[in-house]
Amino acid sequence: LSAFWRSRHPAIAIVIDARGARDFGPAVDDAIYRIVRESLGNAIRHGKPRRIDVTITDDDGGTVVTVRDDGGGLPPASTIGFGLRGMEERIRALGGTFTVGSRDAPAGVVVEARLPRVAAAAGDALKVPA
Repeated sequence: LSAFWRSRHPAIAIVIDARGARDFGPAVDDAIYRIVRESLGNAIRHGKPRRIDVTITDDDGGTVVTVRDDGGGLPPASTIGFGLRGMEERIRALGGTFTVGSRDAPAGVVVEARLPRVAAAAGDALKVPA
């Protein structure tokens, strides 16, 4: 996924830190992929960033996916579009939390999804929106 965007936008640095990542099961792996895919696409299409950082960490509390860019940030009166709404629904269906907001400094957007450990265990049997 990052190679796809790098090949089309070589001036944007896309940095992936997934040292804590592992196979979480199909439902959680799919949710992580979709969060990163939508976040990268949104940042590149709307924010004009120079750098995007994707971090996936795993600890006893669960999994955290964070995508930060240094682009233009969210417009003051922005509404959540279908892509962000879909990500939020998917994460909540897995028992997690989802936030999106403008960065304080420098400008840009931060997307964060937190998935509890139980989501990985129960996620395979869970029906999440496509």
